[in-house]
Amino acid sequence: MASATRYFLQLSYNGATFSGWQFQPGLPTVQGELERALSALLHEKITVMGCGRTDAGVHASKYYAHIDTSAQGLENDQQFLFRLNKTLHEGIAVQRVFTTPDNAHARYSARMRTYEYFICRNKNPFQKDQRWLLHEDLDIGKLNKAAAIVAQQSEFISFSKSGNDSMTTLCTIHESAWRIQDDLLIYRISANRFLRCMVRMLVGAMVEHAKGRISAEQFEAIFQQKKQPDVVYIAPANGLFLIDVTYAEEIIPR
Repeated sequence: MASATRYFLQLSYNGATFSGWQFQPGLPTVQGELERALSALLHEKITVMGCGRTDAGVHASKYYAHIDTSAQGLENDQQFLFRLNKTLHEGIAVQRVFTTPDNAHARYSARMRTYEYFICRNKNPFQKDQRWLLHEDLDIGKLNKAAAIVAQQSEFISFSKSGNDSMTTLCTIHESAWRIQDDLLIYRISANRFLRCMVRMLVGAMVEHAKGRISAEQFEAIFQQKKQPDVVYIAPANGLFLIDVTYAEEIIPR
């Protein structure tokens, strides 16, 4: 029997119809759908390890996962890629399959992840599952003042939903900023790791600050509590996208 080969998959998915990434019995999940399709095509039980867990309704435009299989040559098999995408749910697309070192891990080898959150200020029926619709005018200056406060922090337990399974609540922030693009407000944040619901809770609190409901000092004080606050602001899941994951070059050549 051939020894197992480790493959990385690069994929994207629309989270609107899924109950998140992680497999849950009886519920539609991205991991569950991938394992179903791959097991059927490769005629063996396939376990898919993802680069992170996204909540129900959260999207990914660039996501990585790895599998171990006895199948050989999948990295050059365009027919396999075609068949895989044909078998998968229409909300998931795999862009490429490639071999990687045996010790490479989609989750634990990742060096940095980048999310973007999209707020739409005008109703768009074609993007209703991918934007948070807010008619209020939000002060971009206040949003970026709050984003700068985020960039200075390392302890994010106050912006982590209970049940977080991370071994540490310390995160190194590499980027935190808002920008305006047409009628969109877009928040971009990059870090070495993220906690459960962290980005949505940050966005929710920053929006409250931009609306004038909490001051910059109150926003910063949430971090100092080092526990989940009594009042939690959580932005809707549909506006959040995982847009990139960074690995060492020997895992994913640049």
